[in-house]
Amino acid sequence: MRSSATILVVDDDEDIRAIVIEILRDEGYTVDEAENGRVALDQILAMRELPCLVLLDMMMPTMSGTELLEALAVDSRLAAMPVVMVTAQNDARAPGARSILRKPLSREALLAVVARYASTRAPEACA
Repeated sequence: MRSSATILVVDDDEDIRAIVIEILRDEGYTVDEAENGRVALDQILAMRELPCLVLLDMMMPTMSGTELLEALAVDSRLAAMPVVMVTAQNDARAPGARSILRKPLSREALLAVVARYASTRAPEACA
């Protein structure tokens, strides 16, 4: 399915970011990226239109995924943005995240979660 929805991929592992971005771009998504939560927060705050979905690694230096979720929660507009936590931890909990994707990621699981949550936003924002 082709879409111009913007997805923000936040992961400190450059190789994982590159693979996820390639998969999403191949499906027609517009993709922004950040290497940690601090960079992602700065990008989100500077955006005129919020991404339809944030794919957020849990464990990162500078600002972890959990810390970014906490920062987003203080603003109702940002808190409403769908966030899917990505982690290798089997027992991970991510209050505020819509879902958790387990690493290693499969293409099918990634695209299913992106299709599910990117389509939940207003059509004009995620068309």
